[in-house]
Amino acid sequence: MAMEYDGKTYRNLQEQVAYLTAKWQQLADEIDEVRAQIPSKMIVEELPEEGDPLITYYVGPKGTAPNQYYEVWIWVQEEEDGPFVWRELEDTDQVDLSGYLPIQNGVTTYAQVYGKATDGTQTMFNMTTGVEGNTVARRTSSGLLRCANAQSSEDAVNQGYADGRYLAKQTGTTTSAQLYRKNADGTQSMQNMSIAATGNTVVQRDGEGRVGCAEPTTDGHAVNKGYADST
Repeated sequence: MAMEYDGKTYRNLQEQVAYLTAKWQQLADEIDEVRAQIPSKMIVEELPEEGDPLITYYVGPKGTAPNQYYEVWIWVQEEEDGPFVWRELEDTDQVDLSGYLPIQNGVTTYAQVYGKATDGTQTMFNMTTGVEGNTVARRTSSGLLRCANAQSSEDAVNQGYADGRYLAKQTGTTTSAQLYRKNADGTQSMQNMSIAATGNTVVQRDGEGRVGCAEPTTDGHAVNKGYADST
């Protein structure tokens, strides 16, 4: 069955489908074009020096709570090739905005997060990757979290505090068993331990509980069985 539209005749189904598909795409393109022209909304305390033609600016809130309203402004080019200027539209209806936080967009030393104080008032908290007091902790770009040196048992511990107070665990393979050691100068090290009478090692008893030692050479040296038997 032929289909006539806009002075043209489409005689078969293939032509009709092609026509309808083209019209559908044309309509979709027109919808996207219209959607792109729909201004977005932005709430500001005051108008910037220059605006965006695709943004409707709501300045405020104005008035006294709870009866508050916004001035509505657009950045528009009123004449072709003319300058852009601010043009005010109708104000919004008065709205109770007591349950909302105003946007904070001023320049601050730190990034900030919105918060509520213990007394119920609304406030802004500074946020930083550093260790400044009374700030919200923020991870570094590597996902690390910094904190100051601990002072009480409930405080978090940083690497500097841990390295200065705890021994690093040794897990590598060694020829002898080892013990953790504090040197006379306060530094930390590892000390070899041995069942055999090996120089500069800590004494370890054998499986029968015996202690081995080398031949004595001065009066202060321990005596082994061989020396005692021959002497």
